[in-house]
Amino acid sequence: MSTCRGFFKVWYIATCVTVLAVILGLGWLLRDKPTADQLDAREYWRGVFRSEFPLNLNQKDSMGRTFVMLAAGEWGSLDFVRLLCVTGGNPNERDNFGRTALSYAAEYGRPDVVDFLATRPGTDLNATDNNGLTTLMWACMKAHPKVIEVLVAKGANLHAKNKQGLTPRDIRRHEVNRYEAALKVLPEKK
Repeated sequence: MSTCRGFFKVWYIATCVTVLAVILGLGWLLRDKPTADQLDAREYWRGVFRSEFPLNLNQKDSMGRTFVMLAAGEWGSLDFVRLLCVTGGNPNERDNFGRTALSYAAEYGRPDVVDFLATRPGTDLNATDNNGLTTLMWACMKAHPKVIEVLVAKGANLHAKNKQGLTPRDIRRHEVNRYEAALKVLPEKK
């Protein structure tokens, strides 16, 4: 069993390094309004990712997260998210907690990534995770005003309720109250 996990870890790291190496040299391919040469290059790299590398861009880790989820959230790279989406990564895939790449981008405060993913075909701004939290609720919970602005502008539901019956505004109010309560407990500077 441990040999299998070790092999998966090595494969996962090697895959991440390969993808990152490609991205570092190909950032110019991901810009808006590409030239004809850049489109040819995109097609070339799509072929490389689909045939020459044994790379499954929708491969999941032990928590069910994909490369797109990690790039959208923890890594915070719009160029990486674009490359993964262009080459076959599915931003609408769900992890073990029912979350998508969009909810991770909202949690980590990545307005540029949220804006990009919100315009992808099939993206549901109001999709809920296993706890009933929407993308807007994640942005409110983590206090990311720029992400909230993007989501509201794209049409996120302001009146959606999670499993506890809380709306995004209720969640934000609750988080502010927790923050203020913590400040009251902290001693004043001496």
